[in-house]
Amino acid sequence: MSAVCTAADIEFVRLLLGDTDALLTDRLITLLLGESEGNRYAAAALGADTLSAKFASATDASLGDVSVSNSQLSTQYSALAVRLRRQALIRTTAPYAGGVSKSDKERQELDADRVEPSFTKTLHKATGLRNNLGDHPE
Repeated sequence: MSAVCTAADIEFVRLLLGDTDALLTDRLITLLLGESEGNRYAAAALGADTLSAKFASATDASLGDVSVSNSQLSTQYSALAVRLRRQALIRTTAPYAGGVSKSDKERQELDADRVEPSFTKTLHKATGLRNNLGDHPE
């Protein structure tokens, strides 16, 4: 499935990544958005994975008082990818209320692979006993 990608989508992915120095090209972000079917949080997670891999292969360096810790950047981008994936799941999960319509309830009851419910309307009905606590008229 191909997603339509706008400049706003690209900027939003950059914002989520903290990519103010443009470590990823617009073309790559567009590709990531396509791979994630337009989900900007999932695209940002893929981008964070990409940056984590990039910095994992780079070495740490220091010159006098100045040092660059690429391994630490790799770890931070990896952790960011986990957080962004969690956000992607939260933002794409839609609530579902089953059995609201008669046709939906019938469809679910006819599903042979459905797990039988533990609780039913007749759970406390006793057969053959009168005035049982659970024997209520419908």
